[in-house]
Amino acid sequence: MRHLRFAVGVALATSTALAAQQADAKTHFIIRKGNDTLAIERFSRDAGTLTGDITQSNGLHWEYVANLRQDNTVEHVELSREPKGGPVGLLSVDFADTLVKATFTAGTQSQNLSLSTLAKPLPFLLLSFAFSEQIVRATNPVQGKPVKWMAVRLGAGDTATMTVTRVSADSVTISVPQGDLKLSVSSTGDVLGALFPPQQWVVERKSNGSKP
Repeated sequence: MRHLRFAVGVALATSTALAAQQADAKTHFIIRKGNDTLAIERFSRDAGTLTGDITQSNGLHWEYVANLRQDNTVEHVELSREPKGGPVGLLSVDFADTLVKATFTAGTQSQNLSLSTLAKPLPFLLLSFAFSEQIVRATNPVQGKPVKWMAVRLGAGDTATMTVTRVSADSVTISVPQGDLKLSVSSTGDVLGALFPPQQWVVERKSNGSKP
């Protein structure tokens, strides 16, 4: 595993462009462990953009905007991460066929990074099932033929091999170093629910207006 040397969570003003997108979210995922709600992700998607935010029970708040290609792969991501009562960090990442370029900004300083990859890169964030859904759409896996990508792990700040496997017509597994995400999917690639056994997470999809 090779590390991109960026860290999200340093002083930076929140992007108002990202914050303004929150009201447009139409769907949300709820992550629960037992009776506890750990996080809620609200997101919206159109032909060219995936926008969302994640609120965790520990006070951590994420916002993101991803620019999408016609083949459902991701071309660019802007991500902010704000701890409860702490400074905001911003990460900007470009994705090419075998190249990742990232910009990490802290206060008035910024650092540019570039990394070549052996497999085509896609963004991955364990808490974001909208990103997992985008991975399923980009892969469109055929049963019995696993597909490998290079996961750019936005939360961990590194890269790792990611394998996407269709288990059945309505089930897809995304395998990453943290473990296997087991996704229930529709015929159009929507993630309807999920399990993450290593952390005992149960994930539920709800439409706008539904109560968490």
